[in-house]
Amino acid sequence: MICTLVLAVNIIVLAVSFGASTRGKTSFGPFLGADFGAFYVGGKIFNEYSPDRIYDIALHEQVYKEIFPDVPPDSHLAYANAPFFILPFTLLSDLPYAWAYLSWLLIQLYTLVLSLLVLAS
Repeated sequence: MICTLVLAVNIIVLAVSFGASTRGKTSFGPFLGADFGAFYVGGKIFNEYSPDRIYDIALHEQVYKEIFPDVPPDSHLAYANAPFFILPFTLLSDLPYAWAYLSWLLIQLYTLVLSLLVLAS
């Protein structure tokens, strides 16, 4: 019962975050998806510039600030993962940011459910 209540509250907060976001910023304060922005920008750089520039910090900040124009000037969020991990984000970065984030959440949910089913069998 408590798990269902916690899940319902989280779904409501997530729905409000999507519904009440303005220029990428949620009504709760942080930007929609928070750290997902680094992966999304990494995918954009891979697609629109060059794969060898995914670790270019100056380019990353420029693209990030184009997507989130209201980000504070001292805010830095760079892609700092293994190069092969960028592959799913090259596909997601073709979508608008909010749709890409929602797709990523659904992919994670699907993976979690699939993992639990494999463990249960």
